Amino acid sequence: LVGQCSANGYSAAKGGVIALSKAAAVELANDLIRVNAVCPSVTATDTVKGIFDAMEGVEEMMKADCVYPRFGTPEDIASA
Repeated sequence: LVGQCSANGYSAAKGGVIALSKAAAVELANDLIRVNAVCPSVTATDTVKGIFDAMEGVEEMMKADCVYPRFGTPEDIASA
């Protein structure tokens, strides 16, 4: 939902998923098919942990932008 510095392709892909979900929801509504998109924020995966370990200060910077007291987990997203 927001752009990220040095992540142009990633941000564009996320925006495309949102637009596709909206278009599919409108197209399929007459068939009573509901379309949703799950848009998680920072998720504590091995890849993200590797970035935090490799780039000093990134974890603290991302935590400062979070309104929830912790990063999401893959289990949080799977439950959605």
